[in-house]
Amino acid sequence: MRQLLINLLGGYASIDEAIYAIQRLDDKQKYTILSLAVAKLFNTITVEDILQVKEDGWYFVGRRVTDEEQKMLVSQASGFIDSKLWAVLKADIQYQANKKMYLLATNEVQVATGKLWTLMLDAFQTRLRSLKQGSGSFNQK
Repeated sequence: MRQLLINLLGGYASIDEAIYAIQRLDDKQKYTILSLAVAKLFNTITVEDILQVKEDGWYFVGRRVTDEEQKMLVSQASGFIDSKLWAVLKADIQYQANKKMYLLATNEVQVATGKLWTLMLDAFQTRLRSLKQGSGSFNQK
């Protein structure tokens, strides 16, 4: 009875039924389902979760950013990148990354770890600079 009800409602009563149904889909639909499953299972971040610019405005976490929110983001980015706090944090990250790469590293993985710190710092700076210029794009030149 349970299986009949699930099937009548368009669901799958077992994992085997679901897999069989997915195998019959085209590759684009399979990719979409796989992406959603991986995102759900591993709590990943997708392009829909970050600030992006579309034809009709800025979007964040799949929702349109209002004009007021947009102005607030630009103002906050401008204030933060020009702040003493950002200068302190940036210097701390640069110091820790350099220390990891040049003083403490005993193998390639530890050097790569320090390089990843500098990559993250660059990503933060790039986003802040773009926002300060009033752009929702990641790398506004």
